[in-house]
Amino acid sequence: MGLVITERSDVALIAPRDIDSAEAGPESSLGKYVVLFHPAYRHGVPAVEFPDTSLIELKPAPGSDTDDLGIPPVDDYQDPVSSADKGYEGRWIAGFALIGDTGFVVVSQQRYEEATTIDPAVFWNLALWSTLITGVAMAILAMFLWRWAWSRRLGFGMFS
Repeated sequence: MGLVITERSDVALIAPRDIDSAEAGPESSLGKYVVLFHPAYRHGVPAVEFPDTSLIELKPAPGSDTDDLGIPPVDDYQDPVSSADKGYEGRWIAGFALIGDTGFVVVSQQRYEEATTIDPAVFWNLALWSTLITGVAMAILAMFLWRWAWSRRLGFGMFS
């Protein structure tokens, strides 16, 4: 299954750091990747380093051959932009997708609580259909029992 982006998802773009820049020399402590685009970014906010490169390394997808490499989803993702915007603190579920062989990675993330709770519309649809199916099943059973009782009273029928 590929990366899924919904209207409740936040989408970010991770990019490899430009190694030719003056601030990223060989003795620099800056990371290999930065968050290039994020919904929390505003004018004048510097790009945030993406610290955990192990999350975006190519790995074989579970149950596939070694030629099918992918980045598995993470269900305990901590958004690095939370260091600049406290609204992004906490647990997230994140999916990652490589953009060709550019080194860029798209991240689709959603708050863990939002992703794991049932949508009220789905709940009410489930309740409605369950009630309807139960009612139909009970009506069929009642008709069968009535038919059985009627045939026993008259002394003929399917179970005499």
